[in-house]
Amino acid sequence: MNTSHPCSNLPDLPAPRHGLIVLEGMPGAGKTTAACALAQRGLPVLGEYTDDGDGTLLLPGLYVIFDLDPATSLTRRAGRLRPGHPWNHPVALRRLRHFYADPGRALRPVHPGLARALRQPGRVDISGLSDPAQIIRRLSALGVRP
Repeated sequence: MNTSHPCSNLPDLPAPRHGLIVLEGMPGAGKTTAACALAQRGLPVLGEYTDDGDGTLLLPGLYVIFDLDPATSLTRRAGRLRPGHPWNHPVALRRLRHFYADPGRALRPVHPGLARALRQPGRVDISGLSDPAQIIRRLSALGVRP
């Protein structure tokens, strides 16, 4: 049985790519809104951050993690929740929020190499309760410019 997954094959720790910023975080926290606003400013925005062929993880120079409490996440997405999806349940959302608090800690028991890799890039935390214009100003202050 092959348990290898392309995204988790890390024979050597990849080097973070300066200038690559990844937006991650809780559902409903504003990632898509921020990405659309950045695209409107002329910045290239990609839906995934793996390389162009084999699915190898590309480490960004900076992770921007959007935080949001599970109840607000569910409320914001009430009109687009799909039955059976794991992010439709408060318990699963609490686990996801715990993961985003420290992904390296969460992954260390199952994949120490990936856990080490995820500790390399810088990290900025954004509250999903912030005004979208304030979030864009904050991203701009981080050097995200067209």
